[in-house]
Amino acid sequence: MENKNNSKKESKLFYYLQVFLDVIIILLGYYLALKIRFNSPFEIEKQFGIFFNIYPYIIISSLVFIYFYRTFDVVYRKYFELMYSIFLLLILIQLSTMAITFFTRDFGFARSIFFISFIIQFIGFAILKDISIRIYEKIYGRKNLMVVEGSEKAESIVSKIKGERNFNVKHILESYDKSKVNEVDAVAIGCNVDRETKNSIIDDFMREGKTVFIVPDFPEISIHKSNLSNFDDLLVFEMGTYSLNFEEKLFKRISDLLISLLGLIVLSPVIILTAILIKLYDGGSVLYKQERLTFNKEKFTLYKFRSMVEEAEKKTGPALVKENDERITPVGKFIRSTRIDELPQLFNVIKGDMSLIGPRPEREYFVEEFSKNIPNYNLRFNVKAGITGLAQVNGKYTTNPEDKLRYDLIYISEYSVLLDIEIFVQTIKVMLMKVSSKGE
Repeated sequence: MENKNNSKKESKLFYYLQVFLDVIIILLGYYLALKIRFNSPFEIEKQFGIFFNIYPYIIISSLVFIYFYRTFDVVYRKYFELMYSIFLLLILIQLSTMAITFFTRDFGFARSIFFISFIIQFIGFAILKDISIRIYEKIYGRKNLMVVEGSEKAESIVSKIKGERNFNVKHILESYDKSKVNEVDAVAIGCNVDRETKNSIIDDFMREGKTVFIVPDFPEISIHKSNLSNFDDLLVFEMGTYSLNFEEKLFKRISDLLISLLGLIVLSPVIILTAILIKLYDGGSVLYKQERLTFNKEKFTLYKFRSMVEEAEKKTGPALVKENDERITPVGKFIRSTRIDELPQLFNVIKGDMSLIGPRPEREYFVEEFSKNIPNYNLRFNVKAGITGLAQVNGKYTTNPEDKLRYDLIYISEYSVLLDIEIFVQTIKVMLMKVSSKGE
């Protein structure tokens, strides 16, 4: 792509079509499963009668999970990660369809249908997404990208972009060069680019109808969800506060209590088995207790299943976990990779120290270090710390504190019940992804 005449703006129709086809594949999977499973006219009529009674509910639940797992997004996701999301999506759809048949009293719906339909649906999705990716690449091609970042962080940005299928990093610039605009289709602007240069880059690329990506600094995060307002004929953005109001805090606390209590009951076999395995391995303590900071930097004792050897920091002092950390026990590796080590924090939630969803609780030592180097870091303490959060479902253990802070501030500024539900559903996927639990 050498000039603006070859640059093509992506259409939202492509994504809407993906959602439509995703739902069709889910319904078609059930339809074909019924055709395969039954031969007698009587059983076919009975089973299809049940299916036609519940298919509107299947469509609704499918749309909800498609939204949460974003299976319509074949552009900015790796194929394996996309198919992994589809795998979980289909499991949840089978479970929700079972629940639908229970509540609609359609107990005659054969349970074998769920297994057969899952296989058909997964194969259908695999074919659809492969074809969709090929069509997208045929229409829009691979975008050449310019990265502008006047600091050592340029290397970090480039390393992340190189993992993206649809971008080719053509230029890495410490200072902006306008003459290279026609050689690329998009630009990624780092957060350390000065305001004047940033405005110039945006102006040049917008005029050419090209895509602009910005790594946001604090003011840009604040403006993201600001309200449009005016003083007489003067247009202004009304920026929200980084806090929750009384109603949001009350609802969050009630839901935290109910879900945590239910979670402890449902997960009690896992909790008991984990405690036994830790004790059997080396006879040490089952729980690891550590002082962390939560809302308003209040100190509290955080509970986790012990995943390291006893007194792991006796020689090293406070230290972040590293990849292939020798201090982690074999049992610890498993419970860390599956996030089972976090389950005792449900007791912290019940006590009121934490929330189910919020910024991860940090140790005072690291908070002091991060606060010295990261502007506005203390704003993350305007809400309670959480077991999971936006930074956890979008990042990894290896994600640096500054990038995690961006997610934390977006979460606080955009808080809603729907966002909490989305993070909760996404956490199921993250818990089973090994890459998300690797060390520093």
